[in-house]
Formats: sequence, structure tokens, C-alpha cells
Amino acid sequence: MTTSLPDRQEQLSNLEAAQEASKIFNALTDRDHVASFFLDMGCRLLKARSGQLFRLEQGKLQEEASTVVAQKAAPKISDPETQFLKKIFKNARPDILALKKQWLLALPLVVRSQIWAVAAFRLTEAPEKKEAIYTGMALADPAASAIKNIEFYQEKLRAQRMATIGQTISILSHEMKNRLGVLLGHAFLMNRRLNKKEWAAAQRSWSGLHEGLHELQEYVLNLLSMTRERQTVMKKTNLNQLMQKTVKEFQVKAKKKGLRLTAQLPKHPIQVSIDVSGLTSVLQNLIGNAIEACDKKKQSIQVKLAQDKEKNLHVFVKDTGPGMPPEVQNKIFNLFFTTKGHKGTGLGLVICEKIIKEHGGHMQCHSAVGKGTQFEIFLPSHLITH
Repeated sequence: MTTSLPDRQEQLSNLEAAQEASKIFNALTDRDHVASFFLDMGCRLLKARSGQLFRLEQGKLQEEASTVVAQKAAPKISDPETQFLKKIFKNARPDILALKKQWLLALPLVVRSQIWAVAAFRLTEAPEKKEAIYTGMALADPAASAIKNIEFYQEKLRAQRMATIGQTISILSHEMKNRLGVLLGHAFLMNRRLNKKEWAAAQRSWSGLHEGLHELQEYVLNLLSMTRERQTVMKKTNLNQLMQKTVKEFQVKAKKKGLRLTAQLPKHPIQVSIDVSGLTSVLQNLIGNAIEACDKKKQSIQVKLAQDKEKNLHVFVKDTGPGMPPEVQNKIFNLFFTTKGHKGTGLGLVICEKIIKEHGGHMQCHSAVGKGTQFEIFLPSHLITH
């Protein structure tokens, strides 16, 4: 078959177009989109009336995707065509099958040294075999490469998810085992003391058991709060009063440790629309952590509310405790990370950050060993009501 100069120029143009189109594959992140774009471009450049993508499953051809031009549905594959396509799966070489008034161009898509699929294009004009195959493979090779990258990324993502799930289950199992071990210990002692009629000692064991059950319940509720969407109820409230009230709740506890807990609030009231329960929980967590962190008498904790020029709100909880080294500070918002040993859950700050983000804000921490720690909460100005 000879090729005229105009035909030759058209074939070269098609090949160049295929090479240009192949660059788009790298921008696609879904396998189905890659297959659809590949078949659409193949039909256009090869002047095919249909394009189909087949997988070979247990010796049978299964259609993965299809594109048709000027007809309602992709044609059924005949027995000779089926055998032809199976041969392509076997030898991984592109080829053309001549039929009555049409030609079937088969292009293998090779992913990780294996045939992932074979594309079948029905051509309505007698093709120049070499040029048709070159044009088709100029699309098929980058399509296969894009699918390979997508599958590699998805497998990597699945592996990371499974690793995270495994790590999470391991941490949760360890934490639950420790907490249940403490409860069983209290139950054992209470049972023994009841049998000996040591009522006062049994009462102490019961108190320990009750406290442990309460802590376990709190741990589970924190897990639920972290993993599901909270129903935030925005309510108009006086932020100054909310902060003052929360500080007062902790002043007795701070005084028992010899600490000074104060609040520095604006003289004018600041009315905001917030999730009162959520923000109260954040403040309680931060103040409680500060009290626990301070390890010497006469250390101080200050809770402060301020506004910047754009009227955004800044809430500070600052202590003069021992502070944290950089390697600890970098992990405090990580799930299950705690500096409190068996007494901590590693959930408190994660939940605090989640609540603040639900308000459109963010949290940050500044700390230095020997100088103390400061948590800053940023809340956007649109939360202020007038």
C-alpha cells in the first residue's frame, strides 16, 4: 500500500497530536478518566467508529470501558476477534485484523511488565499498518504509564492507611489493656476486703474502681468526639464571662499546688457566636494541662484575651512551668502522643484543635525549656456579634 504526500502529512500530524495528548495523561488521577480519554483520542486520531478496552479475566474477555462514534453502543466481539485479542494478550504486540469492510486495531497496555488491558479500535478505512500502530501506541504507552502511576499511588495510600490503622489499633489495645488491668486490680482488692469484712479498705477500692471507670468512659467519649462530626451549636455569649468563669473553676486546684492563676480580659465585653460547650472544653483542657505541667510552687498561669487590628480574637494560656523541648513540642498535636504517661490519653489537644478549626480558627504553641509554655488560639472576627 502506497501513501500519498497529503496522507503522509496527515499521519505525521496524527502522530504529533497523539504525542501532545499523551502529556495530559500525567495530569489525570483516576484510572477510569485515563481509559476514557485514551479511547476518545484514539477514535479521533485513528478515525475509528468505536474503541473498547478489554481485560482478560479467567480466560474470558471483559469490557473495561468503551467509546463509540455515530452509533448507540459498542459492537459485540465476534469469535475471530476474541481469538485475535487473546493472541495480543499473549504476545503483547500491537496488530491489525482485517475483516469485511473494517479493520480491528489492537493495542496492548503494558503495566509493570504485564498486560493490563488491550484496546480494540474499529477502523472504517484501510490503514497504513505501521503508521496506525505508531499513532495508537503513542497514546497507549503513556496511558499505561499513567495507569501504572495511579495504581502505585493507590497501593501506597492503602499501605499507609493499613499501617495507620494497625498502629492505631495497637495503641488503643495497649491503652485499654492498661486501664482494664487497673480496674481488675481494684475489683480484686475490693472483693478480698469484702470477704474479710474490711469495710473501710473495701470502700477505698470501690472509690478507685469508680474513678477508673469514669476515666475509661471519658477516654471512650473522647475517641468518639475525635472520630465523628460534632454537632456544633453556635450560641451568642459573652466571651469575657465565659473565660472568667472557667478560670475561677480552676483557681482552687491551682492554689492547692501553690500556683497563681489569673485572667487578663478586656474591660469592654466581647459578644461572640460560638459553640459554648466546645470552647469551654478547650479552655478547661489547656488550663488543666498548664496546672499539671507546673511542678514548682509560686509558678504562674495567665489566661488572656486580646484583639488585633482586624478585630480577630486571640486567646492565650501561658504558664511559667518547665517548658518543652522542640522534639516534644513538635508532637503535641499528634494523635495519642502524651507526656503524662499512663495518666494521659493523647487525645485532649487533638480534640481541642479540631474544635477550634470548626470555628474557622487555629491553635499554636510556643515553648522553651525552663521558660514555660504558651498556647494561642486564633478566632476570626466574623464570630463577633454586635
